[in-house]
Amino acid sequence: MPIPDLILQFERSCRNVSESIRYGSNERHRIVEDKLMRQKARLLLDEAASCVTTTILKLLECMLIEVWESPTTSHLEACQFVVADHTAQLRLRIVQWLEGLASKVLDLDNEVRGSHVGTYLPSSGVWRHTQRALKKGVSKPKTVHHLDFDAPTHEHAEQLPDDKKQDESLLEDVWTLLRAGRLEEACDLCRSAGQPWRAATLCPFGGLDLCPSVEALVKNGKNRTLQAIELESGIGHQWRLWKWATYCVSERIAEQDGGKYETAVYAAQCSNLKRILPICTDWEFLFTHNLL
Repeated sequence: MPIPDLILQFERSCRNVSESIRYGSNERHRIVEDKLMRQKARLLLDEAASCVTTTILKLLECMLIEVWESPTTSHLEACQFVVADHTAQLRLRIVQWLEGLASKVLDLDNEVRGSHVGTYLPSSGVWRHTQRALKKGVSKPKTVHHLDFDAPTHEHAEQLPDDKKQDESLLEDVWTLLRAGRLEEACDLCRSAGQPWRAATLCPFGGLDLCPSVEALVKNGKNRTLQAIELESGIGHQWRLWKWATYCVSERIAEQDGGKYETAVYAAQCSNLKRILPICTDWEFLFTHNLL
């Protein structure tokens, strides 16, 4: 058996045993025993994640040669830098490892509970209660008078409490997916909730994965859209503009006491640690975005 296949088989075995320890028994345990079982299950998941990282670099290096021949873009230059710089390469692999850990947890939740974003409600981002109140001519202090997506910001007001609560639930799910590296899934969630504009703010350049990895580079292929944009406006100009815009958004929402998850979602796009810190509940996500 090839070594990469052997390592991946060992990774699957670790995950199977972890799930068996954590979820396979219907017996009731004392608090201390239950805590020890959870710790053992988590250690096995960490061991499985470590196995995956030992195979990532070798598998990616086999996919490089043809892509380098494309016209240069900021994404291509970032990927070339990561491949050439050992420290950057190490940081990227750690980020992918941490996001992989969070992603595996979501998969396990989905398998056991049937859902990994349990607070999400379809069409939760449409502000139905506020819309109904505005149609009836009911006006309350500090309530928005329009339904455009940036009304809370430029009117210094809020949706009705029920709509605001649903918005927070949606953004909490978006945050959960982002910390697991599932940007595309987070954007799909926004679209299905009636907020395609939010998906657009999370996915510049038509939703291309611009992580500086060979995986993303091969997935994008010789993308003519990105090449055309950067040949016209300058290498990296639009990318820097988007980063600056997400930073301004995260700062403005925080200054106006907006939702904590909305603040964190946009702060994560530009590594604005000051606005990410209040929402971090463990070291993994904080460490991930400190490396970006």
